[in-house]
Amino acid sequence: MASETKQLSELVEMVRAIEVAMMTTVGDDGRLQSRPMAVMRADDDGGIWFLSQDGTPKLEHLAQVNLAFADRADAEYVSVCGSGSVVRDRDTLRDLWSAKAKPWFPDGPDDPTLVAIKVEPDSIDYWEAASSRMVRLMEMARATATGTRFRNDQHGRIDLQ
Repeated sequence: MASETKQLSELVEMVRAIEVAMMTTVGDDGRLQSRPMAVMRADDDGGIWFLSQDGTPKLEHLAQVNLAFADRADAEYVSVCGSGSVVRDRDTLRDLWSAKAKPWFPDGPDDPTLVAIKVEPDSIDYWEAASSRMVRLMEMARATATGTRFRNDQHGRIDLQ
């Protein structure tokens, strides 16, 4: 349990550093729909918060959510599976507010159409490089030259159910 808590803490830090997720939901027609969303907060327990406008279609499609995070420079990738909920509490919206939201919500945290989305993870998969970028590049070149498979990442999963 202690190692899982440490893993979760490290993944939360990765999400905080990456800052933008591709949020995928299932639309009314059953098709997957993805859109970029700025992370406003990542809680220590794995909850991830976004701001949105009330009435947008994605708010009706939060029963199943996948958040994909990618940091190519550090070769760190996180996939969060869970469900989302809409939060309309004004104190929560003010707490989540930051200047990075202003371009999308120019009326600020008191905008009556502003809502929050909280995604609660069921499971989190992650991949991270086992070595530096230079070593990864050399290993890719070696694999290409020798016709062997490049393997330099570590994969893990945390189930939170």
